[in-house]
Amino acid sequence: MIRIGVIGYGYWGPNIVRNFHAHDCSEVVLVCDKNPKCQERLSKAHPGIAYTTDEKEILNSPNIDAVAVVTPVWTHYELAKRALENGKHVFVEKPFTWSTAQAEELIELADRKNLKIMVDHTFLFTGAVKKIKDVVESRGHWPKAPEWRRRRGFYHGVLPEQDHCPRQRKLAVTRESAHDTYRRRKENAGLERS
Repeated sequence: MIRIGVIGYGYWGPNIVRNFHAHDCSEVVLVCDKNPKCQERLSKAHPGIAYTTDEKEILNSPNIDAVAVVTPVWTHYELAKRALENGKHVFVEKPFTWSTAQAEELIELADRKNLKIMVDHTFLFTGAVKKIKDVVESRGHWPKAPEWRRRRGFYHGVLPEQDHCPRQRKLAVTRESAHDTYRRRKENAGLERS
């Protein structure tokens, strides 16, 4: 039985608590949130689960094996790092971290400590995602995107080594795609490029 501490019981936290609580191999031991109103919600939904407003109680507890970080993204790195440093496996809600460097550091720390770190994905266990996994495994690689998609600007100009939060990446993609679409329409209409 894996004993879990959940940090964050705001918008998405109740879903994480519910799912871990319902799983036969896990037990939610303690939930933390700074907002005292969350305690009311937790006690109504799960009266047997303890509550705290101090994340140190979860991070330092010898009775907790894994920590679920379900807080705003700017807190993910620090909370996950402290959990790993205290010998706990970590589950982090998406987006994983604010930067690629932070993500790589957490992955390396987990490897050094022989701990697991996982990023949540809403549809991870749905039929569609399982099918995609089967296709990739059967081919041995991810299918190449058709040329027209690459030219439309999907992640065009965003290098993997650059740090972009998902919103910045989405905006960069949107701007580039809109520009390409405008240029193609102009070319297809027989208008001169300016």
